[in-house]
Amino acid sequence: MRSILLNLLLLVSSLSFAQKQYLCNIAIDEYPNSKVLLADFYGDKNSIIDTAFTNEKGEATFTFNDDNYSGLYRVYFGNQKKFFDFIFNKEEITLETEFDFPMDSVNVIKSLENTIYYNFLRTDREYKLKFELLTPVIAYYPKTDKFYDIAADKYEETQKARNDYIRKIKEDNPNSFAADLALFQLKPIIPSTLNEREMHQYLLTHFFDEIDFNNPYLLRSDVYPNKILEYLTLYSNSNYSQSELEDAFIKAIDILFSKPFEDDLVKDYVINYLLKGFESYGFEKVIVHIADTYDEETACEDEERKSDLQTRLDNFKKLAVGQIAPDFIIPTADGKTISFSDIDSEYIMLIFWATWCPHCTQSIPQISRMYQKQKQKKVEVIAFSLDTDETAWRNYINENKLTWINASDLKSWKSKITIDYNIYATPTIILLDKNRKIISKPLSLSQIEQEFNRQ
Repeated sequence: MRSILLNLLLLVSSLSFAQKQYLCNIAIDEYPNSKVLLADFYGDKNSIIDTAFTNEKGEATFTFNDDNYSGLYRVYFGNQKKFFDFIFNKEEITLETEFDFPMDSVNVIKSLENTIYYNFLRTDREYKLKFELLTPVIAYYPKTDKFYDIAADKYEETQKARNDYIRKIKEDNPNSFAADLALFQLKPIIPSTLNEREMHQYLLTHFFDEIDFNNPYLLRSDVYPNKILEYLTLYSNSNYSQSELEDAFIKAIDILFSKPFEDDLVKDYVINYLLKGFESYGFEKVIVHIADTYDEETACEDEERKSDLQTRLDNFKKLAVGQIAPDFIIPTADGKTISFSDIDSEYIMLIFWATWCPHCTQSIPQISRMYQKQKQKKVEVIAFSLDTDETAWRNYINENKLTWINASDLKSWKSKITIDYNIYATPTIILLDKNRKIISKPLSLSQIEQEFNRQ
């Protein structure tokens, strides 16, 4: 009898912990017996989390449970060239769409969240179209004509109606993820009385007035990076030099960081996103400015409690152009070790690369030819490999006849020099003078060639 009771208790206990499942049924017109992939979002990153196959009718099913985050998800198909998005928020979902225009043709059969989401997307498109048509009228139509007054009223009315519509979505659906996505699309109402230049300046100043950067759940979508990119684009000017563009972006960063970032997850994501973007363009001045701004917010923190992000930002400042680079002792391919004091050259080019990096293996032979073409060898190269496979590393050196200084400790990202030099991507190239001062961080082959041709 005790055994039966114990088994019953165990059964009840296991049932109480069983997770609820939610089915997401999709149908893609004219896409039978084919693979579909399910990806989740974390800001600008998509990660594939599941795979399914459609039947002869183009139908497939994904299964969610309570462990799946509420947020935006993406279905890829057609060799990942086609996709559509949907929201999962602990409910059953049934969607259908067409192969050629999947996002524009989604039909929500079952799902409150996705009904709200797709109704918003379609209505918002209509508002944006009206606004885009009215904007040039306000900018160029003669203000003395009576029609101008009608258009000006409509211009402000359309903006207000859009914001009111978005707020009503949130009011009617306070716990909806879709409503939070919509709320993040609020925009400042630009007065029609301003001229074109003043309108642009007004938008730069007030772009984030209605935006709250303290909702960590929205990290499970792409709204944070999209909003930031939309704002930074307002500062872009094809006539600017890089230095002028960096100064403009610094102004944008100051306005962005004037917003209260009370949620650490959101704050860290935004800073990492900005760092990654500006680093890819070599905007050193902007990166250092971000590091300084972030330092001000965390200046009172105990050094031992600094996050990985803060350490990375500190390293950006230490390794900015004009700073003295840290010394190193690294093993070379010929079984010796080398440090700065062993190099007698006017300039030193550090190349961080790996055989598993496709861009590295494409560019290294071209850089090698530039190195060998030097009439007077003013630039010495130390190519430090982040490989762990010694055979692959040595084979590549021999096959491409790399005659510069080849070095590696085969520890990849855990190498001391990799950490000391704040290396987060390959290839990374740093040019130093004989006093170890960082001169530049060339990004393109043309920039690298300029460095080899220094007089």
